[in-house]
Amino acid sequence: MSNNNDQLIRQFRRDGYFIKGDLLPQTDLDPLIQDIEAGIEDALTSQELPSDITTTSSNRFEKRLYELENQIEDGFFVRQSVTGKHLKTSGLLRLANNKRILDLVERLIGPEILFHPQYNIQAKMPFECSSKIPWHQDVWFLDREAQTTPMVNLWIPLVNTTLDNGCLELIQGSQTQGLKNHQALVGYPEDHIGISNIDLPAGERIACPINKGAVLFFQHKTVHRSRPNRTDTIRWSVDLRYSDARRPTGRNVPGLLLRSEQSPSSVDASLSKWLQLMESVTDQPYIC
Repeated sequence: MSNNNDQLIRQFRRDGYFIKGDLLPQTDLDPLIQDIEAGIEDALTSQELPSDITTTSSNRFEKRLYELENQIEDGFFVRQSVTGKHLKTSGLLRLANNKRILDLVERLIGPEILFHPQYNIQAKMPFECSSKIPWHQDVWFLDREAQTTPMVNLWIPLVNTTLDNGCLELIQGSQTQGLKNHQALVGYPEDHIGISNIDLPAGERIACPINKGAVLFFQHKTVHRSRPNRTDTIRWSVDLRYSDARRPTGRNVPGLLLRSEQSPSSVDASLSKWLQLMESVTDQPYIC
């Protein structure tokens, strides 16, 4: 196992990414999935809706939210309640603080590990044009002071992902070719800025269809995108990010310290501590 991880670390440095298959058993993902499902039901009960709407939709995780949105006028409010940064639950924090994940993260960025405030839960809906994400670098969306901060991004599917339902695709070695200009692009929603074909770095384009339980680790300068979902089920995933706790995050929002060799007594990875940190945030786009 150690030799295999050593190879993955070398690949991360060289190619800007690696895939760790079967890292997370079902029991590690279930609490977050259950929290998402509970959040959907909570959003429904907060509205005065006909009872047949809430009961006739499929109970399958891969189907329910999509079917509800098709039944409810202005049903986007349900999705909004459980995607992006809206959900702050014990299941999400338990996943972020997963020992299997943090042991690999420590190999990549060191023992001072901050759960970065830029995380996202994503529901890529069937046949939805707005879910097509252009080539981009995540570091572009952080303040420039974070460009040299040791950081690692994790893309964790909550369902099996394929070329058809919107897996991630990245450009091998692109993390070594500098920060590229990002702009509005023809064929994409206005809020999905990215890198034009003229500015794309050289390198092999690697599609990453991975199953539930696997994790894609990549650098914050690695150029990547996601394909549209051309299936009839939802592609659920969660993006987690970790950074060196001693360095700038590029966000004016606190992160949660998960590990520290220098100051272990400062670590408090409880849900109450995380929620307390978020209470201090007034810049809503970063927490909603």
